[in-house]
Amino acid sequence: MTRKSTYFCSKKLSDEEMLELLRKKAKQLGHAPTVDSLTGDLNMPNSRAYGKRFGSWRNALRVAGLKSKTYSSKKLSDEEILELLRKKAEQLGHTPTADSLTGDLNMPNPSVYEKRFGSWSNALRVAGLKSKYYSSKNLSDEELLKLLRDKVNKLGHIPTKKSLFGDPDLPKPSIYVERFDSWTKALELAGFKTTWSDEELILALQARVKELGYVPTTQMVEEDYKLPSAVTYQNHFGSWNNALEAAGFEPNKSGRKSKKRA
Repeated sequence: MTRKSTYFCSKKLSDEEMLELLRKKAKQLGHAPTVDSLTGDLNMPNSRAYGKRFGSWRNALRVAGLKSKTYSSKKLSDEEILELLRKKAEQLGHTPTADSLTGDLNMPNPSVYEKRFGSWSNALRVAGLKSKYYSSKNLSDEELLKLLRDKVNKLGHIPTKKSLFGDPDLPKPSIYVERFDSWTKALELAGFKTTWSDEELILALQARVKELGYVPTTQMVEEDYKLPSAVTYQNHFGSWNNALEAAGFEPNKSGRKSKKRA
């Protein structure tokens, strides 16, 4: 028996159905969901879908009757917002990035810290938090590549350039592009595979489908670090449906998960 997922197209859900899913997520988490808590959750519409349907993510929470710890930063002293930053660091296990606070309803917006303390970096300094950010000018090519290798080994998969924006363990991805001409080239020089044969792509897809119990959509593939990007499949086979057929799966014409051919 294959494992089923409730992943769906939000367009087919009523407003109340979307809100009820949000309430269930809040009950599961024990607090109002954040934007990040929905990322990669195949059983939930993404935050953009809520923003589009209800005007904004915050408004969707309000309509769902969910309360967060969001507060007006004007009512908090400098020391209070710094203490929140320290607690966030303790919760994460590392110094927060500005991006990690965006959409977090339990924290002031990063812009509040920048306004109060002059910059995000200065807010971290005043809070007594150390960041691993450094000037890439002080790093050799080999040092940059070693940091990339360490990050990949820590993650257990090859990250996309987008997923590393604001990562405290690495210089900005754009630094790698500037230094090595492209993100792909940087990965290759670091010793990681970035090119695939048609056969390897098919085998990777078949193995992942067996593990999941269903055939993912292109959106799922983009969020799945165990597979090459959907664009890679499209470039090799002409389209995602052609790739599915080559791997022995039914073409996906509805935007939802397709099935394996009998």
